[in-house]
Amino acid sequence: MNTLNGGLMKKIALVMIFFSLSGFARGMSEDMYKLDVGGGIAAPAYNTAVFRNAAGLIYNQSVKLNVSSYWVDRSQLGQPTVGADMIFGNGFYGVDIGGFYDVNSETMGLQYGGAFYIPAMEFALGVSGRSVFSSNFNDLDLGMMFLPHGVFNIGVTAYSLVSGVDALGFGLGFNLGQHVKLTLDTTTNMDFDQIALKPAFLIGKGMFGFTVGYAVSIVGSTILAMNQGPSVGLSLVPTHAFTWGIY
Repeated sequence: MNTLNGGLMKKIALVMIFFSLSGFARGMSEDMYKLDVGGGIAAPAYNTAVFRNAAGLIYNQSVKLNVSSYWVDRSQLGQPTVGADMIFGNGFYGVDIGGFYDVNSETMGLQYGGAFYIPAMEFALGVSGRSVFSSNFNDLDLGMMFLPHGVFNIGVTAYSLVSGVDALGFGLGFNLGQHVKLTLDTTTNMDFDQIALKPAFLIGKGMFGFTVGYAVSIVGSTILAMNQGPSVGLSLVPTHAFTWGIY
């Protein structure tokens, strides 16, 4: 009886794996313009996921070079942070590794992330990190996405795993069509007395992507993990092997 049950369970497991993989193969081609919700999108229109929900790395299904320029402090427009990353993925997993240089603080370091996707559960889990050479700073963020390929997506992010989680991100995403997505992200500290809200939308078609959002504080006065006020992002994706963004 145990042998029979064991053989039956193996057959059921194989059938489940087969249907998961076949559904994945039929329904998933790379979409450069899906955003990973949960944690306050910084406004880039492509999926590096290093500074947002790392689970979004599963959207990458090729090898590509990503070059970006962004401003953590928008009052220093002449002093951006520039970065370059190599991104690998096949839809089941995504890996991002690269470096950055902050012109304002004259610091440089590594940025990296990894994620995997379980089709049968419609669930993705990812971790991203950042290391600053001059200060020996190292930390990690944890990201999760539920229904990442559905019309409706849910994302959760936990920040600063190494030093102790100090903030959480939650997000909802709505795919309004092939080229338009709406997101509603919120971040909070662990005492839930500093809460910010950020609605945003994405338009992506062909080589070009555009995002715009606006973050406001709804409880307290501090906004965590996102810039207060408006944010705009532009991206250029000339090939599936290279992306460029500024935000």
